[in-house]
Amino acid sequence: MATAITKFIKISEIFAHNEIDINASAGTVWNHLVQAKLWSQWSSFAKKVKVWGGSDTPEKDTRFQWMAYDLPQDHLAKAGVGMIPFEALSRKVFEYVPESRLGWRSYGAPTIHGALCETYHNWLLTPIGPKKNHVVFEEVAGGYAAGSARGNRPEVVHVSHQEWLEELKKVSETRG
Repeated sequence: MATAITKFIKISEIFAHNEIDINASAGTVWNHLVQAKLWSQWSSFAKKVKVWGGSDTPEKDTRFQWMAYDLPQDHLAKAGVGMIPFEALSRKVFEYVPESRLGWRSYGAPTIHGALCETYHNWLLTPIGPKKNHVVFEEVAGGYAAGSARGNRPEVVHVSHQEWLEELKKVSETRG
């Protein structure tokens, strides 16, 4: 395991750590987080969500995909880098602990420049009261798109994750 982590760290271009307190129960926050098909109703970063395997929510070992705006993958795909459409990036859930932890790996097919993008996203919910949670959202990313983002817009992942957390806070606190 340490070898796999060490290898990923060596090829990582971006690491983002964002956090926020949300005045809602863990169940409420979790419900909004795992109902991926509804993300586009409250998140500006997730459009056209598809979940495979008969579930409406991304659970352990579930594969899913969406159009996202964290990295300039759409720009690279439109530019013909490896001729891979933006939607080709897939996700697989590796961590799923209800009302506590959700983690997935994102990956795309190789391009002539190497991997378009390989990431690991992790959400951690920690109750700090009966109706209050501390939420951490982290991502480590490697590949051509991540390297491009680091070189051209190094703040893009931090900024987009903070906005996603603020949108999760708003929907959790207002819609319950």
